[in-house]
Amino acid sequence: MNVSDVIRKAGRRFGDSNNVLILEADFIDFINDGQLAVCREVGPVVTTTSVAASTYPVAFATGYIRTERIDYGGYPLRLIAKDDLDDQKVDPSTNPDRPYFYYFFNNQTHLYPDPTSSDSTTVNHSYWGMPTTVVSTATALSIPEKYQEDLVTFVTARCHERNENWSMYSRLMDEFKAGISTRLEEAKVSDDSYPVIRDDYWDNWNV
Repeated sequence: MNVSDVIRKAGRRFGDSNNVLILEADFIDFINDGQLAVCREVGPVVTTTSVAASTYPVAFATGYIRTERIDYGGYPLRLIAKDDLDDQKVDPSTNPDRPYFYYFFNNQTHLYPDPTSSDSTTVNHSYWGMPTTVVSTATALSIPEKYQEDLVTFVTARCHERNENWSMYSRLMDEFKAGISTRLEEAKVSDDSYPVIRDDYWDNWNV
């Protein structure tokens, strides 16, 4: 499905196939809002950066939404709150062997403990990103195919909002949210195994 398909389907569901009440520019705005809503809910647009550990801390990338995973030379790092580090009264520059955690502070991603200035180990950061902004019908959709019918529902809802049909807007937004929840549940991998208590990272080194 492309942008033109979304406009055609949403216009038909709204009852304005000729785009008389809703202009193409409005449809494009609604599509951008809808793709962003999908990305914030399920994170279908994932970007991975790979840089040397010595470059950390690094500023949030343009379009950054939230972190999916960070690994240090293949070792996964765990998220920790800056307040928890402060409560531990530890020195971030203390480096027993490698970083074990990452945290966010001042719009930057930090590793903890701090890597040394000569640490060339690759740090891979996978994060949810913003979709590509649609500027015309020639722009490709950023979200995967399985979410595109939900996008049509979102755009149709926004058409009814513009037409001040609040009951249809509310019903379609509920349909959109339910569809996204279903797709998110479908994406989960079933796991019937029992939970396992993992080793505590704090036990790996002295603080």
